Parts: sequence; C-alpha cells; structure tokens
Amino acid sequence: MLHLLKLCRVVSSKYARTRVRQFLPVHFADLIDELLHRQEDDESKRDYYQSIIETIMATDSAQAFIIALAELIQRLAIARLRVGDTDQGRTIQQQITDLQLLLKAYRSGLIKEH
Repeated sequence: MLHLLKLCRVVSSKYARTRVRQFLPVHFADLIDELLHRQEDDESKRDYYQSIIETIMATDSAQAFIIALAELIQRLAIARLRVGDTDQGRTIQQQITDLQLLLKAYRSGLIKEH
C-alpha cells in the first residue's frame, strides 16, 4: 500500500491539488487526499499517518482502498497522455504496467493479504 501511495504522489505531482481532488474516488477521497499530501518531514504526524493505514487494514477496507488507489493512478496517468515523453514518464509507465499486473493478480486471488 505504501508503494502505491508513493507512486500516486509521483503521478499526481504534475497536477494542482484541486485537479487531483477531481480524480479521487468518493468513498476514499478524504483519506487519499490526506495521505497524498502528508508532511514527510513532520515526525509528529508520522504516527497519525501510520494509524490511518492501520485503520484501513483493520476495517477490512484494504482491498477496496488498494483498488481505488490503483484506479486513481491509472486515471491520473492517462489524463496526461504525454507522460511517456520523459525519462521519468517512461519509468512511471513501467510502474503502472507492473501495478496493473499486480492488481490483476490480486483480484484473481493469486496474491493474498497478510
């Protein structure tokens, strides 16, 4: 889940925060927005962000949250069709392809949650 959030931060960094909010899934909009714009250098909030992720896992919302993140990444990447024109864009496109394969395996039951 943390890797998905990092990838989502990279893909969403090309957009204004208000534009990213337009792409957020309604059910997880506030949580994703909070986690995408977390303050990396603020140690006092580290426990807060960790508790958000633990709550998602504890409430059996992890699968829906992972799918929502994957779909958000896909929408953000597709919305900007020229992302592949840069070295970073090609890297992101490869990560998206890998993510799509991972999501397919997860949905088919080949990958289980711990």
